[in-house]
Amino acid sequence: MAKPIKKQEKLAELVVAQNRAASYNYHLLEKLEAGMVLLGTEVKSLREGKANIRDAYAVIRAGAVWLLNCHIGEYLPGGPFNHSPLRARKLLLRKEQIEKLEKPQGTKSKEHDGSEPDDEDSDKADGAAAATSVSQRLEQLERLVLEMSDRLKSIESRLPAPQKK
Repeated sequence: MAKPIKKQEKLAELVVAQNRAASYNYHLLEKLEAGMVLLGTEVKSLREGKANIRDAYAVIRAGAVWLLNCHIGEYLPGGPFNHSPLRARKLLLRKEQIEKLEKPQGTKSKEHDGSEPDDEDSDKADGAAAATSVSQRLEQLERLVLEMSDRLKSIESRLPAPQKK
């Protein structure tokens, strides 16, 4: 006689959030499974099904992968210890996986025929390098703004309410 499946085994494979529109709108070449750094109230909210990843996306900053625009609703009994619903969350991947994601995908490269590059090509390369460094700086600034915003929100939540006279 077959053993009945335990309730805990069923819950172990529970999908908390899924972005069906992404698989419809894009051709997914590969899927990755990653862990996520969460706060206690976020875990409880996820168990209640309060997650929305429709507008979420991941970026690589300083060798780490961050999930942005992922909305995890507040846990009502959490009170002043609640999390910010749209805070940046770190994804946990192996170093090799992150390095593979950092490599440009599907880029066409010219075959090297041994000749010197044209001036136009070197100008384009210099412009691309400058644009890349500017975009990297913008990403760093964006990360700092997000971190400061999260810190301010956590500090504000700990402050006592103003007293009325």
